[in-house]
Amino acid sequence: MRDFDILLVSACSILLPLIAAAGRYRRLSYRYAPLVILLLAGTVNELISYAAAHWWHNNQVNANCYTLIEYLLLLWQLLRMQAQEKMTLTVAAFAGLIIWLTDNVWLHGIDQANVWFRISASLIMVYFSIDTATQLLLGNSTPVLQKTDLALCLAFFVYHTYRSFILLFSFFASHPFSVVSRHLWLALAVINILIHITYTIAILWIPKQPSTSNRYS
Repeated sequence: MRDFDILLVSACSILLPLIAAAGRYRRLSYRYAPLVILLLAGTVNELISYAAAHWWHNNQVNANCYTLIEYLLLLWQLLRMQAQEKMTLTVAAFAGLIIWLTDNVWLHGIDQANVWFRISASLIMVYFSIDTATQLLLGNSTPVLQKTDLALCLAFFVYHTYRSFILLFSFFASHPFSVVSRHLWLALAVINILIHITYTIAILWIPKQPSTSNRYS
């Protein structure tokens, strides 16, 4: 399979959990609203990225904006899982916003491939994914929703662990566009497909009638 084919499949794979969410929208409680919004935002970003790359040969503006949107929605999703303090996630959100502005406005232009915010956001998400999964396993979750929450935490952890690694590798590598680097980015595309499959499974695990406490929490 050619590199382009892998990237295309990776981009289109976001439709899997989005279709699953659309087919089970009656079963989705407010608890998972941030995830659904994230999937919609990701789909729009893929379309914009394709158009920007085709017409302007640069999709960094929307990519940099999307990383901030993704980060804030993930923090909101963790808040809905009720395993993190609201104040802790609020501080993380403001810290992320400051880092994003510093990286994309002060240190660099928003039309550049800026990595400092991406690295920071991924490392923060790795920490919260581990901590949230621990809290869920200790009992801070409705039993019928625990599988879904844990699957999402696993997806967050795997994706952001690998993304932080590859961003750090590319930043410090003497030849960032080497064959090794290209293979690492292709591996990220494959992982992205697996993450979207995990999202799909997590959505399918949501029970038919979520409890009232989780629906309006």
